[in-house]
Formats: sequence, structure tokens, C-alpha cells
Amino acid sequence: MQVTRTSPVQFNIIPTPNSTLIVKFIVKGLRDIIRIDFNIVIYFKNPIHRNMVETISSDILSVYTSIEDRYYKAKIKIPEFKNYIQCYVIFIVGPNHGLDKKVFIEDISIDHSSEKIDVQTIEEVPLPRPKDYTIYDTIDQTINHHKKELLKDSIKRVSYIYPVYGNDSFHVVASNHVKYLRYEYNKYIGTKDEYIEIEEIDWSQLGNIRWNEKRNVLIHPFLYPFVSPESFTQNLRNFAKLLGTKNKIGGFDVADSNRISNLAAYLVNKIDLMMVPSNFAKDAYINSGVTIPVEVLPHGIPDEFLNDNHTNTNNDDIIRLQKLKEKGNILILYFLIHSEHRKGADLVRKVMKNIQSKFGNVHLVVKGRNASYFSGTGTTHINSWLDNNDLRLLYDTCDICLSPSRGGGFELNALEAVSRGLPTLVTNGCCFLDLIEYFIPIKLNNRTTQPLPGNSIHTGYGCEVDTNDFEEKLTDVINRLDYWKSISRDRSVKIREQYSWRNTVKILDNHLKNYGFV
Repeated sequence: MQVTRTSPVQFNIIPTPNSTLIVKFIVKGLRDIIRIDFNIVIYFKNPIHRNMVETISSDILSVYTSIEDRYYKAKIKIPEFKNYIQCYVIFIVGPNHGLDKKVFIEDISIDHSSEKIDVQTIEEVPLPRPKDYTIYDTIDQTINHHKKELLKDSIKRVSYIYPVYGNDSFHVVASNHVKYLRYEYNKYIGTKDEYIEIEEIDWSQLGNIRWNEKRNVLIHPFLYPFVSPESFTQNLRNFAKLLGTKNKIGGFDVADSNRISNLAAYLVNKIDLMMVPSNFAKDAYINSGVTIPVEVLPHGIPDEFLNDNHTNTNNDDIIRLQKLKEKGNILILYFLIHSEHRKGADLVRKVMKNIQSKFGNVHLVVKGRNASYFSGTGTTHINSWLDNNDLRLLYDTCDICLSPSRGGGFELNALEAVSRGLPTLVTNGCCFLDLIEYFIPIKLNNRTTQPLPGNSIHTGYGCEVDTNDFEEKLTDVINRLDYWKSISRDRSVKIREQYSWRNTVKILDNHLKNYGFV
């Protein structure tokens, strides 16, 4: 990875108090001699004033480039504290060089050791491997290094690793898996054979796992942590440790295009089961060379969405929308948390400008963060986090939902929208085909498009809607809104029956039983 004076490389790690941090890295050869500075910075809570955050920093260690690649090993002492918040390992070009000077650092590994040292050191060591090694050799070498002979776990449990404290879609899906798996298994508390413990582990703790028995593990998401070159080395190390202590490993992830990269498929083939949310995603994995079992596990609908009981809210955003609705506006809902191109945000913006020029009472409601993207349209942005009751009210307050995505493993918002009886316009392809009879499909154009250009995992193609058909379909729904709402309400009955989280987790339970996890 490239390092300059203005673009340092930093890694966020979890420090182990009273340990020695071992950092190894290769500095690629250059004709210029350039200094690289390296240190760690730790943020911690003041032991007396707990609301204050302070920092400590190691001394700066420096190395220099040469014509050949050089491999370095640094040892830095982590002080004895127990209230760390964050820790960063930082590489930067030295201050005496121009802003245009750049160096390249590869194969960074970061680990903790119980070795006791008095002073920090850095030394050159022999290159770890011949230059013709591939990344696949590195993966296998790392995995083999961490293999252990362990006994099988004596407790019947599944360790589920996911962003426990997040608020993204990975957290939403995984937390519902945990909630309803526990609902299934807690029925058997007190029985010897059927009860299974579901252990939650936050993704940030992955590097701190020290198991002494073979575990059954679920990882959610599986591939996304490897998407960033900055985090690949450390996550690979953690993944190898898990493989060394696993009985079975199952992964959850998506396919945002019709193929995943060779490296992604290679990593998937190291585990025992991959679960994806749609047949489009399953086909993408199999067509990309995945040979382990791949099973479809659709997303679900919260319990709060399964009834039509009246509910109140104190959420200012929802109250503001309800007032807009009372004034006779037609509210069109669109979700854009990230990935504008993949989500088809440019297509929505183009079509909505034309629609709003024809209908003065049509208002776009965007649930997401990028308020500037839809400047020039009549738009209300909902930026606040909504609990399930307020999220249900958001759907119930709006009239129509749009989801013209170019790719994706499963658009949960489209499923939720149709479960609440909203006429929902979607791309007539990709992941939507599993449920297309519940949606209003938009014809495709003839363009070849990549949903995530430059992505290191989702390297294939998707599909793009025809904006003329998009506009025609949306115009028809607006003109015959009562008709389309009646059809969507009828469709919502079947969706609610089939796609509750309780029912989808029963599918998950069957997968876990069929493949020996429980």
C-alpha cells in the first residue's frame, strides 16, 4: 500500500495491556532513499476523570528504502492499562521529504507477544518467502501456521461473530438471527439433547479470541472484512486462527454482482458452509468457483411489521412526514445509506425530476445520509436511526417505494415495503427475481454495468433499469394509486406469512442441523 507525508497508513487494533506488539512489514525497493516513520498511538480514558480521553505515543522508529525489498520487525511495549479505547499503528513518510514522495509497504502483520522488553526495537530480518509466492500461498501458509489439535467443544453452542454494536444491515440481519435462534433453542432449556447456547462475539474482538476447544462458528459478514487492503493482513491472521480452532465454520454474505473475485472464492472454500440471501447470490458464488455448500437464507420482516395495530411516535422526522401527508402530498420512499451507484440513485434522481415536473404534489423521501445528492428535487431526508415501530410508521406514512438497484444480494427495504402494502418498483433482474411476483418490475436496458466498479470482492456485473419504463411505471402507479395499493395490500399477506424473521430463522436452523453445526 502507498504511503506519503499527507496520506499515512494506519491500522486500528485492540491493544493487549502489558504485552509486546510485534509488527512486521516489507518496504518495497526504490531508487530514492526515503525515510519512513513508524509509531503507535493509544487512546485511553483518564482513570480519575472518566469522561476525559488522553493519548500516549511510542517513540518514533524509522527505516529507509533501498533498491531492494527489505523486511523489518519492530517490537513495542504496550503499557499496563485496562481502560484503552483505541490504538493505531501508523506509517508515514518522514518530514524532510517532499509531498510527492511515496513508498510502498506490503505484508504488514501485527500481533501481540508475552515477551518482556525494556526498550522498543526495529531490525531488518530475512525476507519471509521467495518473490514468486502468491497471495494464495500466503493464505495457506498462515492457516497452516495456526492449526491446532484440540478436543471438540464440550458445550453445545454456536459462536456467532458479527458487529454486535453496529447499526448497519449486517447488524440488523445477524441480531435477528441470534434473537430467533435463541427463541427456538430456549424452548429446550433443561433438556440434555436439544438446548444449544448462542454466544455473541463482536467483530472487533476477533483478534482476542483464545479458544482451547474446537468451536462451531458463524461469521457475519464473512467477506466484507477482507475488502480493504489495509485490513486484509490482520483479518487473514484472525481468520487463520479461527480455522485452527474450528469444528465447523459457516459464513454469511451477499453478492452485489454476478461474480465474486478469485481471492474471495478461495477464502470461501476454506470454510464449511456459505449462506447467502438470494438465488442470484448463490449462482454468483457457484459460478465464481465456490465448491463448498452454498445455501439460500432470505432476510426477514420484524414482528412489528406483522400487524396493523395503531402506534404513536415521538420521532420528529416521522411527525414531519405525517404533516406533509395530511396536506395531500404523495410520498415516494427511497433508501440510500451508501453505494449510490449500486442503489441506482442517479436513476431515481433523473426520473423524480421528470415526475415532479408533472405532479406538483409528489414528494421524495430519502432515508439516508447524503442529503446533497438529490438537490434540485422536492426531497425530505430522514437521517435518524429508527426502531422497528418508527420504521414501520415510515413505510405506513409513505405511498410508494423505489428500489432500482444495479446489484445486491437482497434489498431488505423492498421486502419490508411490500410487507406494509406499498406499491414497490424494483429492477426486473438480479436478487429481485426471487420475489418478483410481489413487486412492480421495471424493464432493463441493454447496458452492461458494474454495480461496484473497482471493488475487490464483487467484481462482476449487474443490471440497469430503463429510465423511460421506470418513469412510465411510476406515472401509472401515481395515477392509479388506490388500485395499486389494493393489489399491494393483498400481496403483503403472503409476504408476512412467509418472510417473518421467525420463519427465515427456522430455515437457518435446518441448515445448521443439516451441516452438523448443531
